[in-house]
Amino acid sequence: MKIILIGVFGLIGVYLRYWVNTMDTFSQQSIPIANLMINCIGCLFAGFILHLSQQSQYENIFLSAGLIGLCGALTTFSSLNLEFFELLQKSLYQKAFLYYFISLVTGVFFFGIGFFLSTKLNPNNLLQS
Repeated sequence: MKIILIGVFGLIGVYLRYWVNTMDTFSQQSIPIANLMINCIGCLFAGFILHLSQQSQYENIFLSAGLIGLCGALTTFSSLNLEFFELLQKSLYQKAFLYYFISLVTGVFFFGIGFFLSTKLNPNNLLQS
């Protein structure tokens, strides 16, 4: 069952990533906003899911399906590095390093927000069958 949930949640993550990427109007004059948004959303979900799984009898399923499936498919470190490298190739050094720094800082920030938000919820109310 766990493998199936990882696949289903992974599929959702892939489609969310694709949908947000189609809205990006990335040009030489800006940083890759879509990937930054995706990573922030994924980090928010990851923080939320981590705390929820720690408080739940369904810990293993939440960690596997939510973090590995959804967040793993939604956010990718390889995309961050690819876009960073593309900016460097275009000699946009300042934007490249700014993008990388902003991505890392906002990722940690949104992870913390997700974790904090889930502490304000009672997981028993959310997970009742």
